[in-house]
Amino acid sequence: MAIKAEAIQDIPEGFKLTEIGPLPQDWQLPRFDEVVRETVSGDWGQDKPGDSCDLVNCYVVRGTDFQRLEQRDLSSIPRRWVKPASITKRQLQAGDLLVELSGGSKDQPTGRVLCVDDAMLAWADRPVTFTNFVKLLRVDQARVDPWFLYRFWTYVYERGATRVYEKRTTGIRNFKYREFLEHENFPLPPLDEQRAIAEALFTIQQAIEATDRVIATARQFKSSLMRHLFTYGPVPIAEAERVPLKETETGPVPEHWQVLRLGEMVRMASGGTPSRANPEYFGGPIPWVKSGELNDSMITSTSETVTKDGLANSSAKIFPSGTLLVAMYGATAGMVGILALEAATNQAVCAIFPDAAALPGYLFHALVYRRSELLGERHGGAQPNISQTLLRAFRLARPPVAEQEKMADILSTADHKIQAEQKHKAGLRELFRTMLHLLMTGQVRVRD
Repeated sequence: MAIKAEAIQDIPEGFKLTEIGPLPQDWQLPRFDEVVRETVSGDWGQDKPGDSCDLVNCYVVRGTDFQRLEQRDLSSIPRRWVKPASITKRQLQAGDLLVELSGGSKDQPTGRVLCVDDAMLAWADRPVTFTNFVKLLRVDQARVDPWFLYRFWTYVYERGATRVYEKRTTGIRNFKYREFLEHENFPLPPLDEQRAIAEALFTIQQAIEATDRVIATARQFKSSLMRHLFTYGPVPIAEAERVPLKETETGPVPEHWQVLRLGEMVRMASGGTPSRANPEYFGGPIPWVKSGELNDSMITSTSETVTKDGLANSSAKIFPSGTLLVAMYGATAGMVGILALEAATNQAVCAIFPDAAALPGYLFHALVYRRSELLGERHGGAQPNISQTLLRAFRLARPPVAEQEKMADILSTADHKIQAEQKHKAGLRELFRTMLHLLMTGQVRVRD
């Protein structure tokens, strides 16, 4: 079943024991197929209209487009040519449920669902249909609210319920939706309560989306701020035109700034990895940073630690708090971080120690700002590495220390705003998950 009943000794007053656990007495427990009145298969259409004049150019939604449609973004949803007769049943309307039939991965099963609303379709300048790898479900809205069913389906999907109904064909995961509908039950409160539950969850979801917009705006502001600061220095925008500039390898900068190789401003060191063959080298008191843990922020904790013996029997070494780190290998190459604690690192991380004329906080932001140029100087395969040789030769502007300090303070303030909003979003997401569970099991009732 979607939610397994656990051993229960005491049933709360007003609840009944069901095969998916205790539910309120006035709730029903139908199968999904009992409320689905129609299922419709999709049509991928064709690339070009060919010789036919009656084909219609439509947006055709794939499972990979579910999130974009939720965000009212049709820009990257493919447009295909579809026969008018194919559109009749397939044109999306508010209240439709779309189910992903194919795709998924090791970490993400197939069977995702999307509930369509008017706002999603208001952006469309042409019909919106769906591909043959998606199934359309239309429910009996006199009995079940589509948004309530969508929320519950999402609830069980995130708990892996749809994975039981996956069938693999030549490595592709397919969702046996009909078996899911015929075998899975779901709790069904009275219709008014369904709508209240869906509305309560929608309110939290709106807060999450609003926070996403704040984060996006803050990032755009920081990007503009960096362009201004690294071109004119820490001067008000109104005074920028008064700053005399010079052209350099890094672009235009104030005339009094220097442009130097990074190796002329810092010394560098790398870490190491104790032998994995000896388990006694790991799990000790010493934090150990891997390159994948660098994400352009302060490093306050690590997923692994090493022992003193592990440190002594490897090239790893302890770096002090405040050390600037740069990831050199793999997908995270070019990401930076600053240690907020004493820690060792692996060999994929370069530790940077500036001289007195360069501040770690300034270099942190300068490397973030010019990361694309740094990565562009790599040579090799799909994910070529950064070397210390390349880092030493990389050129950066060096303002006077007082200006570096001002720039680092300004950009750190922008970072703190983004991080605070990200923390707020994480709290809202946890609230959403908690309320989703409590509402869908009747532990919290929302009748108004």
